[in-house]
Amino acid sequence: LDAGIEAALLLSALADRAGDNVHLLALDRTVRARVSGVRGPGLMRQVAEAMSDVTASLDPIDWSLVVSEVRRTVHHRSLVVLVTELPPAGSDPDFLDAVSTLSSGHVVLVASALDPDLARLASDRTDARAVFRAAAADATLRSLSEGARDVERAGASVLEVDAGLLAARVS
Repeated sequence: LDAGIEAALLLSALADRAGDNVHLLALDRTVRARVSGVRGPGLMRQVAEAMSDVTASLDPIDWSLVVSEVRRTVHHRSLVVLVTELPPAGSDPDFLDAVSTLSSGHVVLVASALDPDLARLASDRTDARAVFRAAAADATLRSLSEGARDVERAGASVLEVDAGLLAARVS
């Protein structure tokens, strides 16, 4: 969540500086934060304030709400950045439907922060326990990679990077 918030803040600042309109939505089952129609110095203050109330939730995302809120907010072809966990292959058809729908009218980037421990665990073969952990981590990474290919087939670009690099790479 922190990496996603940092990415939203940095991308908002850069887009505003470039003269673009910035709209920010944070939601799961309901809209948790919204900033729209603000430019200049007030934008960063409002984005920071809006995102300060956003907390992690186990509620699944209502992807139809995402689509309807983007349609309600943006009326021309735009860059839509979905900062979310990338679901493993085949596990969230509603997500893929939303990505496909959004991609038909916008340029969509799905940005996801990877757990940096996964790569470390996948390469550790120091003992029997580590080998089992490595196999599980490797299976998770393969499933996420297949999920990324599903998203690309749905028409979006995918950025999966270590959480510490997410803001810089998205921007």
